[in-house]
Amino acid sequence: MGYKVVVAGATGNVGREMLNILAEREFPVDEIAALASRKSLGTEISFGDKTVKTKDLETFDFTGWDIALFAVGSDATKIYAPRAAAAGCVVIDNSSLYRYDPQVPLIVPEVNADAIIGYKNKNIIANPNCSTAQMVVALKPLHDRARIKRVVVSTYQSVSGAGKEGIDELWDQTKGMYVPGKEVAPKKFTKQIAFNVIPQIDVFLDDGSTKEEWKMVAETKKILDPKIKVTATCVRVPVFVGHSEAINIEFEDSIDWQEAQDILREAPGIYVVSGFWGLFGFDWHGVLLSSGGLRLRLAGVSALAARAYFLLCGQKKVAKEKATPGSVPAAPVPCATRNAGRLRNSGLRPSNSARRLPPAFLRCSAPPKGPGKPPGAEMGAATMGTG
Repeated sequence: MGYKVVVAGATGNVGREMLNILAEREFPVDEIAALASRKSLGTEISFGDKTVKTKDLETFDFTGWDIALFAVGSDATKIYAPRAAAAGCVVIDNSSLYRYDPQVPLIVPEVNADAIIGYKNKNIIANPNCSTAQMVVALKPLHDRARIKRVVVSTYQSVSGAGKEGIDELWDQTKGMYVPGKEVAPKKFTKQIAFNVIPQIDVFLDDGSTKEEWKMVAETKKILDPKIKVTATCVRVPVFVGHSEAINIEFEDSIDWQEAQDILREAPGIYVVSGFWGLFGFDWHGVLLSSGGLRLRLAGVSALAARAYFLLCGQKKVAKEKATPGSVPAAPVPCATRNAGRLRNSGLRPSNSARRLPPAFLRCSAPPKGPGKPPGAEMGAATMGTG
């Protein structure tokens, strides 16, 4: 027996992706309803091998429907989500409206699935900000082992996080840079996004941080542990789809990079590519493979003193390859050599700049030998995922 499922905001990027994932994951759907604003009434939307026409969100009757996925923004959610919940339909909200409501569970299935029982309070479940979600998936198994004290995270967030308007603006501005007289002024973003990075996502708060940064702090505490100290710096980058994060973690208990790698390899929702040098080798593809991903990809684990460095990105399907856990070359291999296979596949040639390792990577080495490990290990991580 399946469910009767509603997707509100079905014509937007997030709503379309919800429909795609429901079909791809073969979620047991008996009946689907795609809702949108009145101006999009009747728009045809794909759902697997079917096509459905959108209905008007304003007049839709949620009675008899089981689940409603909301991707319509906080303003519309504030009006229609309570209506759906009152009609007995369980609302799963993608906006920020209910994330900080103590009576509404904020859920990442790999992290705090048990908390979902709290939906009974209001018949509503919230899901977190995209950057928080991918981070806590990686933090959870490490927190269970060594208790995290502090997290310092820098994000590199794609324009997909700003919706269709953000994607269109990057596309139009990029084209306009090469056509005199066709330059496109920023509208969705505060500054030009093409060939630029913008250290502002959402509005600035009184303390000088942005609301996006505040979201990561508040949501991590609610989902994972209120005692964890979090500092976030969120940056918009000119990438269409796929968020990335660099994370430094301080633990209560000692944990080395090899054990952390083993823990993450067994954790749900994460795929580990062993070896720091995988960053530049055959199985490293950067953010390109994170588009539409349902899993985090962890690549490149090495250590500098008590620190370890990871790289994760979202990916749907990954061929699991055997590798020696924790293997680190005795000496750096030229970057162009490590990139040879990937460059051959792409049809590109290594540039002069690719013949040297970036200075930050040249400093990395095998874990220090002998005694003297600090009681609280620090760990760095870079994550990539979808937004």
